[in-house]
Amino acid sequence: MPLGQGEIAFRFSVVDGAYRGATVHTDGGSVPHRQLTATAGGLLWEQPNSGGGTWVYTVRLVGPDSMIGTLVLRDPPPNLTPAPTGTLVLVRQQVSPRRER
Repeated sequence: MPLGQGEIAFRFSVVDGAYRGATVHTDGGSVPHRQLTATAGGLLWEQPNSGGGTWVYTVRLVGPDSMIGTLVLRDPPPNLTPAPTGTLVLVRQQVSPRRER
């Protein structure tokens, strides 16, 4: 996928009093968030990059159904220097029921 294009979704839940999260790709595959931390300022998590390095996400609540934040690729591979950075806007979507398999 070219840089800056495509859509992904983030799924968050609370399990035993702790936040859990995952990135959901358009093909239905998901990748769990590592080190998901809730702070007074929002949520922070990491996710490995398929080409090397680790994406670091920081988001904060800006309304009842939306969050904004930043992402940066920490320890990028040499072909991605300087490290990519960006901003993101998360808007709550209704969860679709899972199909029985």
